[in-house]
Amino acid sequence: MKQYKDKPFAIVGVNTDKDRAALSQMNAKAGITWRSFWNGEKGTGGPISQAWNVAGYPTMFLLDHNGVILNRWLGSPGNDVLDAAIEKAVKVAEQDQARAPRQKQSSVDDIIAQYDSKMKRFGELYEKAETDEEKAKLFKESYPEPATYIDDLWAAVRRAEGTEEAARGLAWILSNSRDAEDKAKAMDVLMARHSDSPSLGKVCSWLVWDHSEAAAKFLDTLATKSPHREVRGAALLAKAAKMRRDGAASKDALALLRTLAKDYADVPHPWAKEIESYTTIGAAAEREIFELENLVVGKPAPDIVGKDLDGVEFKLSDYRGKVVMLDFWGDW
Repeated sequence: MKQYKDKPFAIVGVNTDKDRAALSQMNAKAGITWRSFWNGEKGTGGPISQAWNVAGYPTMFLLDHNGVILNRWLGSPGNDVLDAAIEKAVKVAEQDQARAPRQKQSSVDDIIAQYDSKMKRFGELYEKAETDEEKAKLFKESYPEPATYIDDLWAAVRRAEGTEEAARGLAWILSNSRDAEDKAKAMDVLMARHSDSPSLGKVCSWLVWDHSEAAAKFLDTLATKSPHREVRGAALLAKAAKMRRDGAASKDALALLRTLAKDYADVPHPWAKEIESYTTIGAAAEREIFELENLVVGKPAPDIVGKDLDGVEFKLSDYRGKVVMLDFWGDW
């Protein structure tokens, strides 16, 4: 049967020897590698042969690739007959498999949805974890590492080359991959083929932390050439954030933010659905303006009026006369 190696064919036995240990030794000695059901300690009177109404030995059945009985022989039919029947059945199986539709390959959106689902589940479990040990174990065993999705995403992007689906996949890789080569490659393809995509608003937020010249050039391209206001606004907001890192450019950042607050007050922020406080690009610019004008060294701290954990109202200014360490913290 060597001629059927790597073909849709298998031998399965039903062995009627009573001594299973002796049977295993005999199979090993004879080099028999196919799997066999053991008919039990009753031998030929065991449950499998009884269910199949086997009255003589050997009894042989040939099944097609759908499990349908093609032939039944009491005693060996002879090698020629057996080979001809098997060859015909295998040929039919191969033809059916060739005609069968290929298994659906995951799309970019399928893969991203899988990641989002696992991340959501991880977040739910993390909220329920009570100890540091439980949280550490959860991170180790259940955190959906983006790296495990990157290869499949690249394959899906290649299948969808030139489409908006491909742009979404490249944007996800650029935003989530920790591999510099992956990020650079995704940015190059986005800039060359997808700079007009509406899916690039969120990418701009991630590019704030990319200090490469390519990232700065990409933001410039989106800010000036994207046909979508949301993307242009997000790119300009990211450029302002980059300017803030340079003290000499803080005035330029403030001027740009004021323009955004005025001209993009009605444009939804790319992260509006995920982050409650990010309603519009204009509103995000207003928050940045407030920080630049008020939350800086040398300025009086804005007052806070609120209630403590006992429901008693108090103010930050109640502590004037004392040095205050104001700590925003949480115990997640």
